[in-house]
Amino acid sequence: MLKKVGNVRIKSIPIRIAIILSIFILFSNLSTNYINLTLNNIEIVSQSKKILANDLRNIYNYANNQYDLYEYTGSFEKAYSNIVLRSMNTFEKQKSVCIGISNGVVLFAASKFEITNIRGISLSGNDGTISFEINGNRYFGFYKYSPKFDAYIIRAEDESEFYDESRRIFLNISLIVIALTVILFIFGLVVVFYVLSYISKITNSILDMLKKQELGIIDVGKSDNNDITFLAVAFNSLSYLINTLLEIFKKFVNRDVVIKVYQEKEVRLEGHTKELSILFSDIRNFTFMTETLGNNIINLLNLHYSSTISRIVHNNGSVISIIGDALLVAYGLISERTKSYDAIKSAYDIQRAAKVIRDDMVRMRNDIISTKGYLTDEEDKLFRAIMIEVGVGIDGGEVFYGNVGSYERMTNTVIGDSVNSSSRLEGLTKFYKLPVIVSEYVKNDTESMPYYRGDIIFFEIDTVVVKGKKEPRRIYLPVFREDLTEDIEKNFELFSKGLKLYYEGNWKEANILFNSVKLPFIDVFIDRTKGNPPSNWSGVWEMKEK
Repeated sequence: MLKKVGNVRIKSIPIRIAIILSIFILFSNLSTNYINLTLNNIEIVSQSKKILANDLRNIYNYANNQYDLYEYTGSFEKAYSNIVLRSMNTFEKQKSVCIGISNGVVLFAASKFEITNIRGISLSGNDGTISFEINGNRYFGFYKYSPKFDAYIIRAEDESEFYDESRRIFLNISLIVIALTVILFIFGLVVVFYVLSYISKITNSILDMLKKQELGIIDVGKSDNNDITFLAVAFNSLSYLINTLLEIFKKFVNRDVVIKVYQEKEVRLEGHTKELSILFSDIRNFTFMTETLGNNIINLLNLHYSSTISRIVHNNGSVISIIGDALLVAYGLISERTKSYDAIKSAYDIQRAAKVIRDDMVRMRNDIISTKGYLTDEEDKLFRAIMIEVGVGIDGGEVFYGNVGSYERMTNTVIGDSVNSSSRLEGLTKFYKLPVIVSEYVKNDTESMPYYRGDIIFFEIDTVVVKGKKEPRRIYLPVFREDLTEDIEKNFELFSKGLKLYYEGNWKEANILFNSVKLPFIDVFIDRTKGNPPSNWSGVWEMKEK
């Protein structure tokens, strides 16, 4: 079966080796056969010429005897006829000839075929060799002058017929050589494939890696200790090194960057505008934690992030930066249609991860108290420091996303108003004592999701202008329906009525409703509505702090 990479066919090394060796063997055998046959032909021609010369001598003697017999009759026709018969009896080939010529006139011609044309005969001296044509065929032979007949007697053979036997032998031997070469080729192919079988295994393994777009390891368990095995071992070593570097690379960059680099085989300084949802999380009271824990703050952060980031990645988030206690995450680079929904899921996963640490710390604290009966001031301060509380703000919109820096040092980043806004929303979580606050963009984007099933309820909290901004924004608390209790739902129903009165400027009636609500942030609105609204009240509260 032909193996291909793209449109390029992979040529089999064992087959190529077998073909090349077969060609060399065939050429060597045929050349040797031809040289051997040529040398034999030289010897055969030499011997044949001696025989031919001997035939001529016998015919010459016989012709002289015939002359003596018929000299007294004065007629040599019978002598010529006897010479022809005598010559014919000595012929072994179909085109052998014996000719008697006197002054250009043919006195007799012995042959098994009809001679119609003789050309190129040139005779001189008493004897010698001759080359001429009969009926268009090339002949070679010997001649001798007979003084009695005053004629030259020529004994000759057709060159082509003379070499026919040699050619036939050469052809037969060549066919035998070719047949043997084919047999040896098949046998050699089997042997070569056996010896080089591991090359095919290496090729198949690499093709499988190309198909899966990942580097793997070639199995060398049952292979011989040879150069090919060493090649596989070297590849495995390189594969392991590259995979290690890739794993390290993945830990420092986002999954979408890894995918792009793998596809394009380079990292470029470039960026583009993209609509994303941005999550910003921050650990509260981090200064107190750092002062209390010292260098151990790193261990606590790693414990928190090891759980948090894995959940973020699982929800298609791309971690843009980790700034000590703060985490900036972009959604929409992996799954664009569910970006805000994924961000909200991650926000509550972050809260659950922090709660797990807090619960573990509470259990440890209770164990110490049950054992010792008390905590020292230092121990109490330490446990308060490790009770992680996290706020999460989420906003979205068009931002610049890409690589900035230089080709010596670059970073993957996201820039835009939504990034700053998500940070401001996170800041509001401390003010409103809520775990997660999202913008109206996130609410609308989630509710317009193609497969949205209403499993997240958005409760409006307030309309504010955050510090550093001029435009008012509605903020919401997202709650998963499965976490929504009847009590929470009733309290938000009362709060929504009070919030409507609050927006309209009827703070007195709003305050009465707010006092009957039991929600973490309700004290903010009770305090605001104790007096009268400002004269220029528009329903928007301007925040004085981040």
